[in-house]
Order: sequence, then structure tokens, then C-alpha cells
Amino acid sequence: MSSNFKQTDIGLIPDDWEEKVLGDIVKIKHGFAFKGNHISNEPNENILLTPGNFKIGGGFNDSKFRYYVGELPSNYILNEDDIIVTMTDLSKNGDTLGYSAKLPPAIFSISKSLHLLEYFKTREEAINSFSS
Repeated sequence: MSSNFKQTDIGLIPDDWEEKVLGDIVKIKHGFAFKGNHISNEPNENILLTPGNFKIGGGFNDSKFRYYVGELPSNYILNEDDIIVTMTDLSKNGDTLGYSAKLPPAIFSISKSLHLLEYFKTREEAINSFSS
């Protein structure tokens, strides 16, 4: 990585970086309103992520799992290394609001009140995804 910087519209960035429009490389997928009567504390293979799965200051917290026993929408199944961002925090201090976490290995789960960033390889892939 370069130790030299260049001036851009967004400020100084390393010489070997490029300015990108965020919408060209990521897609924000909003959370899904899962039915409350299908949410359980009884462990099963369908881990339901909530704002409680974020550490204060960011990062993944695997000590507060909830589970889902209903039918799963296939487009809300997350994968290892997906990046999630909490957009809901009902705690008194809002300690986790806006923080991100990367799903650790072997955590296959579904999302509730979380947003999933999906990376695109090309600008065309991003545009096609938003227009469909």
C-alpha cells in the first residue's frame, strides 16, 4: 500500500485508492418484519439476528441469539462474511445504532431490523439490481 496521498473531492486518500460512488459498489438491503409469534429462544438452525447481535462500538456479538421457526424468505438468508449494519436500536442510549459487523464463519442466519450490504463486481451489476 502506498504511503503517498492525493487530494480528491472527498479529501486526502492513498495514491493507490480510487474514489467510488457508494451506490456503484454496494446495495443496502433493508430488514424484514418477521412474525413475532415465530420468534423463539429455543435453539434451532435458523438464527435470527437482532440489534442485540452487535457489540457496543461495532463487531458481532454471538451471545444473544434468537431463533425463527416460521417459513424463511430465501432472499433474507445471510452468508459468512456478509456485512450487516444495525439501523434500529431501542436501548436507552442507542449504543449500537449505525454500527456494523461482519458475520463470522459458520454463522448462517436471517436478518431482522438489520441491513445487509451486498458487494457488486461491476457498476452494471449494481444498476441492474436496483432497477429490477
